[in-house]
Amino acid sequence: MDTFSNLSIGKVRDVRFIKKVGPTGLDYNGAVVTFVSWSMNSRVKQLFDSMNETLDGTTKFIYNYETNRYWIIMVYKSQFPEFEEMTTVDPNLPDKEKIKQLENLVKSMAAQMHYMQLRQEKAERQAMEHENNETKNYMTNLNLRCQLEEQTQESRWTEEDILDELYKTRGEVEVLRGKLGCLGIDLARKEEECEQLKMDKLQMEAEKEYNYMPNIGAMSIEELR
Repeated sequence: MDTFSNLSIGKVRDVRFIKKVGPTGLDYNGAVVTFVSWSMNSRVKQLFDSMNETLDGTTKFIYNYETNRYWIIMVYKSQFPEFEEMTTVDPNLPDKEKIKQLENLVKSMAAQMHYMQLRQEKAERQAMEHENNETKNYMTNLNLRCQLEEQTQESRWTEEDILDELYKTRGEVEVLRGKLGCLGIDLARKEEECEQLKMDKLQMEAEKEYNYMPNIGAMSIEELR
């Protein structure tokens, strides 16, 4: 309580200790500090700013700069029903005390408003970041979907081109097969004609030799010579 007061952090109403167990299994005390009021100064603003910058609201609070001793602090979200926030000033107090309490109350509310504003800005920033991430994810998915559709369409076109080329090739093969069959028939006919021509030639040569046989009996001695 004296530390928070001496550092002009605020006026502490109550401190409660809670037994905790550290990561190494050692017991230690956690303290729940309830404030009557906050001081509105640069140190409190720095404290709230550093708490707001972290995701879980924790920060390191150095309370002794000579020894560099510090506490890890965060907002305690549970509430104690017996500690209701005082927003009024005791009317029975003297005027000077009333003014002092009002000033402290205004400072405390200003500090709380500053912290609430930081939390609101942080929530809005996180909401905008989430919306931006959602938009980026949507655009990325849309882009990937478009690329996938383009690839699918290109694959479909390529498949159609390949099928068309295959059908054309099959048709050309059938035409060539038909031409080859006709050429085979013509070749067989030509070979048959060649064989027939050879036989006819042999027959003609044979008949010519037979017709050329000389008549020896009608030839003279001189012709025989």
